[in-house]
Amino acid sequence: GAGVATMVLVILVLSWFFRWDRLDAILPRLAGVSAIFLALYLVIKSIDFTVHGKWNFVFGPDITWETKVFWAEMLLQVLIPLVIFALPTRRNRALLWIGSASAFIGLIMHRINTGIVGYFTTSDAVYIPNLSEFILSFGVVSGAGLLFFFLIEKFPVLVGTGFGAPE
Repeated sequence: GAGVATMVLVILVLSWFFRWDRLDAILPRLAGVSAIFLALYLVIKSIDFTVHGKWNFVFGPDITWETKVFWAEMLLQVLIPLVIFALPTRRNRALLWIGSASAFIGLIMHRINTGIVGYFTTSDAVYIPNLSEFILSFGVVSGAGLLFFFLIEKFPVLVGTGFGAPE
């Protein structure tokens, strides 16, 4: 769900960067697919809480600061995009920006929540990535971006769109 919403965000950014409007027709459909997966994620998460008896950490007496982080994550990653993408408003470009950016930020929060914050209560030490891990992560993302732009500019990936290598 949030992954498909991230694809919507990437297309929106690229269409702004390259002044595309040819991909606008697929954005509402991708947003609709994202809404389906986000709703499915919400159902699976609810089943998980029920099976493992964890609702007391979400609604009640065992609420901690981590619960508040979880609610912020769910609001950004699932609820806001789900509402925007499930309604006909998904044809509105500004709302697509809001919904996809919200899902992307929520997805990042989820990764931080499960990868770093989740260790706060289960270990005696706080894990903070060192500089080389940050540099490596930035390098991987930068390399993927450079590869993408290289492929778009040098090969006929976007044949018929007016962008990329000559036909």
